[in-house]
Amino acid sequence: MRKNHEELDEFEDKASGISELEVLYAKAQKLNYNDAVKFCSGEELLRQPVEQFYKSIKQNADAIEEVLKQKNYKKYTIKVHALKSSARLIGTEAAKRLEELGKFLTQEDIKHIKKLTPVLLASYRKFLEVFPPLYAEEESARNPAQEISPNE
Repeated sequence: MRKNHEELDEFEDKASGISELEVLYAKAQKLNYNDAVKFCSGEELLRQPVEQFYKSIKQNADAIEEVLKQKNYKKYTIKVHALKSSARLIGTEAAKRLEELGKFLTQEDIKHIKKLTPVLLASYRKFLEVFPPLYAEEESARNPAQEISPNE
């Protein structure tokens, strides 16, 4: 039986000494593996910020949407700043522009915030598709298989 392309790619990556995390970074747009490793002083130290970033995506994105709906721009700016900082650790410049807009809050800035935030959050939520292979075993352990009925 022939291995599919993905299995062959994974085998070749392991044979060439490329880590699983580096492979995921190579597949992701807007992520810079070398910057992330540099900011975290090595790949082993990078794994924790990546895990925290991944596990907080839904909650943080929802919170940013909520404070924007409430027009609480001070809290919005704080949340976007936190996103920018964690994103920088994993090797991307996400949210930098929105944080800058939130500092001054002219009517023009608010207009740009309302326009750009959905784009940022869509991009942010895309990371849910990038990092799951790192946490597949952990998540399957957390979500045990459903019982099979006697009829099945």
